[in-house]
Amino acid sequence: MHEKHMNYWISNASLPDQNWAILEENDNKTIVHYSDKNIEYSSREEAIRELQEDEYSPFDSLTKEDENDLEVPISMLCPPKEGESLYVKATEEFIIEAFEKIYGNADDICIYKGCNKKALMGKAVCALHYSKNASNKNNRGQTTV
Repeated sequence: MHEKHMNYWISNASLPDQNWAILEENDNKTIVHYSDKNIEYSSREEAIRELQEDEYSPFDSLTKEDENDLEVPISMLCPPKEGESLYVKATEEFIIEAFEKIYGNADDICIYKGCNKKALMGKAVCALHYSKNASNKNNRGQTTV
């Protein structure tokens, strides 16, 4: 019987949605399981290079410093259990909680008219409005039309 090694990787590009990949090494095979496909690679190095090119990071190597870049506390990320989907759409509640944990709340009120929620620290808007603005931006930080 051969030992199976599995490592979870998370896509930096899809957060706050959680898009996981599993790097599996088993019986001299290296396979990456994505949410929509499985790809076999000739070596572990090739698989890791491909994951990194696709903006995945090894979950077990994430540090506190990564949280600001990811805008999601690592403590809120949980690799899926066997049989669960490798893609998890973030709920609005999850996104708000993540932004509040990362940035904290300021004493100021959100600048949106009629909103009485506290603004995020260093931002002029609350977590809800920040999340809505962030979802309207593409990967280059430009607003999409």
